[in-house]
Amino acid sequence: TGITPEVRTDHWLGSIVRTAQNVDFLDVLPFPGDNRLDWFSGHGTFVSGIVQQIAPGVETRVYRFTTSDGLGTENDVAEAILRAAEDAANDGVRVVINLSVGVPAVGGIPPVTLQNAVQQLAGDQNVLIVAAAGNNGTDEPMYPAAFDGVIGVGALTAEYDPAPFSSHGKEFLDC
Repeated sequence: TGITPEVRTDHWLGSIVRTAQNVDFLDVLPFPGDNRLDWFSGHGTFVSGIVQQIAPGVETRVYRFTTSDGLGTENDVAEAILRAAEDAANDGVRVVINLSVGVPAVGGIPPVTLQNAVQQLAGDQNVLIVAAAGNNGTDEPMYPAAFDGVIGVGALTAEYDPAPFSSHGKEFLDC
């Protein structure tokens, strides 16, 4: 969903560059200024906060590919993946692409455009793709996490057990 436009007074997430392409205004739908957060607003900011908390020394960049209601296309996701990899290559750095998104196959066919983007980066030692396994609590494959070459991650409880809502593969690592 992007990053909130405000920089907090404590400067948390202040190093993340905000642009017209990655800002999440939080209160756009159905009517701007109705004092209600949009359904998925703030998700990108939240995830960015987790990344900076766990790895405070890394540069975090936000690529928005959905509206604040969480809607986007597989093409939007694929373009963001490729843009992030290209930006990192241009800067001469390695990149971990975090994808807090997942979709099921339709009619048994995984999302083709998304699959093509992942395959284009296969074998690139400077790109690591990590994606959400999903929140359905099933072993139904969610993409891009289920693609070869992508590390799928799920949620844990406070006791480090798999969270009941977290999707998982047929086989999963028990921490």
